[in-house]
Amino acid sequence: MDWLDQMILLINANAEFAPWFIFALLAISGFNLPIPEDVIIFSAASLGLEHAELVWPLFYGLFFGILCGDFICYGLGRYFGPKLAEVSWFSSMLSPQRIDKVDGFYRRYGSFALIVGRFIPFGVRNALLLAAGLGRMPVPRFLVADVIAVALSTGVYYTLYLTYGAQALRLIQDNQLVFLVAGGFILIFVVFIRRMKKD
Repeated sequence: MDWLDQMILLINANAEFAPWFIFALLAISGFNLPIPEDVIIFSAASLGLEHAELVWPLFYGLFFGILCGDFICYGLGRYFGPKLAEVSWFSSMLSPQRIDKVDGFYRRYGSFALIVGRFIPFGVRNALLLAAGLGRMPVPRFLVADVIAVALSTGVYYTLYLTYGAQALRLIQDNQLVFLVAGGFILIFVVFIRRMKKD
């Protein structure tokens, strides 16, 4: 049993403090720690099914924890910049090719890249957040986009897990490519509409 499994057991055994544990776990994930956001959201939903009075406190723990983690990740990129690539903990994520690709994605799609990126796992989220910091996206613009992104992704996943439980988790894990393609189409559609309005 790894440390994350032990932490989830600790959270389940101390339900009244679970929102605070969840907040702390998700906040420190901003330092690029291997803490799977989806698993934490699923665990929170499972706990919410057992303790109805904690459904909203758990959601707040998730929401503000993810938001803090995102801001930490963004801040690392903004204030430490390319020097992070020299740290082994970040080097694989900050290869020049990957940063160029993500930066180009940002320049092309703006804040919508951040919103769609929240639905893409496998390290893409943190890469997008770091790139936003490296590209020195203005703090107010980042905060607005990230609040929208976190509210949407957390709200959708938490509600799905509360409603459908493990079945929803398996569906999401087995269809990551579908979610990625759907997100891409939504992004292209939004950009198309924006350009039409400009013309």
